[in-house]
Amino acid sequence: MNLCCIFLSVVFIQSAVCQVTVQLSGKASGTIQVTKNGVLGTICDDHFNKADAQVVCRMLGSKGGVAAPTSEGVFPPGTGKLLYDELNCVGTEQSIEQCTSSAINDCFHSEDAGVICDSSEVQYRLVNGKDQNSGRVEININGVWGTMCDDEFDATSAKIMCKQLGLPSAYATPGVFGSGLTTAPIYFDDVHCIGNETDILGCNMTAIGDNDCDHTEDIGVVCSDQPPNIQVRLVGGTTTDEGRVEVNFGNGWGTVCDDGWTAQDATVVCKMLGYTGGSPKPYGGAYFGAGTGDIAMDDVNCIGTEATLGMCNFGGFGNHDCDHTEDAGVSCSGKDVGGVTAVRLVGGSSATEGRVEVQHGSRWGTVCDDQFDDREARVVCRMLGFNGTAIAIGSSRWPGATGAIFMDELMCSGREASIGDCQFDGYGNHDCDHTEDAGVICNAGNVTNDLRVRLVNGKTQYEGRLEVNYHGQWGTVCDDQFDYKAAKVACKMLGYSESNAQAVHAAHFGEGTGSIILDNVACTGREDSLSRCRHNAYMTNNCDHSEDVGIRCEGKTESPVRLTGTSVPFEGRLEIFHLNRWGTVCSDGFNKQAAQVVCSMLGYPRGDSSTGLRPFINYISGHILFNYVCKTRNHSLLRSLTAIKMKVFLWRNLHFDNIGQKLICALQEDIQ
Repeated sequence: MNLCCIFLSVVFIQSAVCQVTVQLSGKASGTIQVTKNGVLGTICDDHFNKADAQVVCRMLGSKGGVAAPTSEGVFPPGTGKLLYDELNCVGTEQSIEQCTSSAINDCFHSEDAGVICDSSEVQYRLVNGKDQNSGRVEININGVWGTMCDDEFDATSAKIMCKQLGLPSAYATPGVFGSGLTTAPIYFDDVHCIGNETDILGCNMTAIGDNDCDHTEDIGVVCSDQPPNIQVRLVGGTTTDEGRVEVNFGNGWGTVCDDGWTAQDATVVCKMLGYTGGSPKPYGGAYFGAGTGDIAMDDVNCIGTEATLGMCNFGGFGNHDCDHTEDAGVSCSGKDVGGVTAVRLVGGSSATEGRVEVQHGSRWGTVCDDQFDDREARVVCRMLGFNGTAIAIGSSRWPGATGAIFMDELMCSGREASIGDCQFDGYGNHDCDHTEDAGVICNAGNVTNDLRVRLVNGKTQYEGRLEVNYHGQWGTVCDDQFDYKAAKVACKMLGYSESNAQAVHAAHFGEGTGSIILDNVACTGREDSLSRCRHNAYMTNNCDHSEDVGIRCEGKTESPVRLTGTSVPFEGRLEIFHLNRWGTVCSDGFNKQAAQVVCSMLGYPRGDSSTGLRPFINYISGHILFNYVCKTRNHSLLRSLTAIKMKVFLWRNLHFDNIGQKLICALQEDIQ
């Protein structure tokens, strides 16, 4: 037994006395080969990061100034044993043996980690640009050219890249220059520089070779000491000092995406247009109408003192992840375009129902159904002169809207005189489309949203999947935001004590069928019905039945163990409930005595000396089979849990050793 590797915990191992050395397959870069007590091996790249790379480069005595981790495929596979997985260093250690690592691994040599300890090991070039100062960035590592993904790459990062290339950098910007190396590796992703780095490898990024991109996202740079020449105009406003922002940097007019669009950005736009006296206001969500053609800029981030948008940080001309429903706008006067001046219902079969549209200034737009419930519906109907029952309807029951979405995340108390007095995200700011337009039914008469509830598929009457009856139709409730306070309300509706009420997520009591009636239910716990809690409009959700919520009332809980995966209750895969979630049990050390305790806990079966019947327990894992006929032992729950000595590993998808390939608890006569 190798006494060098001392177990400090169940999951992680550490040692300060093991003889460990490292070497690389290249001069100052390559696959990491580790020799530990004379045994040659490698490090798996799972979670291998910059801190781990720093320790490896320190062990090598590197003076190269960088420590960049690489993932599988960048360098050739190593040889020997896989000695480390899930390596977790702080970055200050003198040896990787002082870091923690997983006691097990699930890797192959194709996942061997590598490192670059000297920036001279990496070469760069610009390709397909209009001159030597611009082009797609290409990177050479180990003799193979690859590209860089545009994720997170902005003007600050472009400046570092240009400076490293020895090119003008003061006003460098990202640029799109097409994709050329369509089968080449993508080396860099999520590159984010602060601005004080001396080498692009010193910027924050994923491990080299680890990316979620394709070559349509290849990024380049335009290196310059002069700010780019940008023209700006406002389109679609009712006055000359307001409208949709459009820019021209030499390739025609295009819009600006509203991602991160702030008052500071609006200030720079208005300054470019000569409007300097007001307090500019930003607008998003294509408030002044959707543009056409190119989207020229995205992720604009100005301080407010810049002379032009080209001096602000942004994602590069033509580089974006938006569509024209996100076109940005400004009002340079700072004068509010106005609150909600009117409301109307569109598309309904009568004047009392339809899609909600609000007038803001001189324009009409819709309301997103996020958080829109009967409180908001009451305010809308009251504005229209309808004082009867009001019901909120979501998911664009009355479709056909175009143009702007003015309001999102609308939250009213129900007593406001106008929905403009309610809380919301700001005019034109939203993350919706017109499939989420809110509607209402006013003067609904005897139609109410009072709900009935029931519990389905629980082991006792006090627990189960929560289902609600809405207008004669049973459906489920999504677990988003549903907590113990909502569970208290549901238990109260069922006539059960609300003490110790629990919400159980992720379809714990099985997936339902049919409609998901409620989503984003948020209660105080004092309501007498879920209909009185805040929630999305009925039938409006972004869930599937894997998110069906369940509850437990009166503190009644089920057994902390269960058997799953079969059609009968006395056999299956063993799972344990711990820290509010179910997990499996490793087969290591699991024997017939452990199986007997589990079956006793589940109550399958209790022996009866008068009949002579005894439990028959099969424990099967892989090719190991224990057949055991035993006398029933009446363990208490506490004794049952403490009677088994076990190791607890945090497994990473290694379920091939799970107990319950299968565990069988039954009477001998049942087996026969």
